[in-house]
Amino acid sequence: MAIQKIDMERCRRCGMCEFYCPVDVIRFDHEKKEPDLRYAHDCMVCGLCEDRCPAKAITVTPEKSNAAVPCWG
Repeated sequence: MAIQKIDMERCRRCGMCEFYCPVDVIRFDHEKKEPDLRYAHDCMVCGLCEDRCPAKAITVTPEKSNAAVPCWG
């Protein structure tokens, strides 16, 4: 698994993805008020971000080799 996308239309900008990520792959950009995939290559494929996102805005793919792509519309 790897983070495939964050659907910014669904995202509530709550920061739960940053809170639950054990390796800081997702950081919340407080200036832009949105999540940022800063270290996608460090993803441990735990799936916590997808599971804990209250808006179900994060998609995790079963293959780590897929690139992480934010989705802004």
